[in-house]
Amino acid sequence: MALGALLLTMTGHTVTVDWPVVAAMTGTGGAVIRLVTAPGPSAPWRLMRPDGLRTE
Repeated sequence: MALGALLLTMTGHTVTVDWPVVAAMTGTGGAVIRLVTAPGPSAPWRLMRPDGLRTE
């Protein structure tokens, strides 16, 4: 956003930020990250047990 604001200012345009949209996109991104990573921790925990470790 800072780079976009800087470029708009340099070209003489006005800078307006629609904060509800920014908040909604940030919340959606956070929700997607949590949704994707939520099922993941069980696999590493299983693999880190002594019977899950492999030797070469």
